[in-house]
Amino acid sequence: MLRWGASTPSAWKRGSTTASATSKAEGAIMSEILDQFDRIPGPQKLALLLLVAVGIFVAFYFIVYSGQQEDIDRAKSRLERQYARQAELMAEADDIERVRAEVAQQCEWQQVFVERLPIGPQIEPLLVTLQQQAQIAAVSLEVQDISGASSGRDYMTIPMAINVQGTYDQISDFFYGLSRQPRIMNIRNINLARSASTRGRADEAGGPILRAQFNLATYYTDPESTQGVEACN
Repeated sequence: MLRWGASTPSAWKRGSTTASATSKAEGAIMSEILDQFDRIPGPQKLALLLLVAVGIFVAFYFIVYSGQQEDIDRAKSRLERQYARQAELMAEADDIERVRAEVAQQCEWQQVFVERLPIGPQIEPLLVTLQQQAQIAAVSLEVQDISGASSGRDYMTIPMAINVQGTYDQISDFFYGLSRQPRIMNIRNINLARSASTRGRADEAGGPILRAQFNLATYYTDPESTQGVEACN
């Protein structure tokens, strides 16, 4: 018993006949085209072949190559933008390094400035420095007076009256030590005389004991005028 819709030998035969008829029709069409092509004169045939080749090339260009070229152009444009951005970043990095170098240089200058012209009076460190230099030079030191600070154009001045006692060489060493200090010190009105308390005797190192009286002025900057100094700390 055959089920509904099942293939039968007669159905196969009809399908085979239909396919054969279709193939024959296509073959007849191709034969007709080839016959017509053969009847075309040689020069026209060559021109037709060239026209077909051009058509194939144009079709390839618009269908395949143009799409690929657009992708290539987009990729090149993206790459150029990346190169440009990379150059900008490198330039910014160079600027950062240059700025850092300038800041470091400014901080070095600032450190020298603060050592020579400290922020605030800094009286105690100054007295320690004077005492240390007196010990190094082997002189006796007496700070007689520290007057009130007076204001200058961009700085404040601290005047001091000082006495030192020792031989000429010792006093010279003391003044030399002060001149080598980072902080600015201005020595004026030096009065050098033989010490009355040691008149008639000499120091163990030789030479008479002298007494030097002088005025010392040192300077400092107002903290309010040094904004930004802490940036280097």
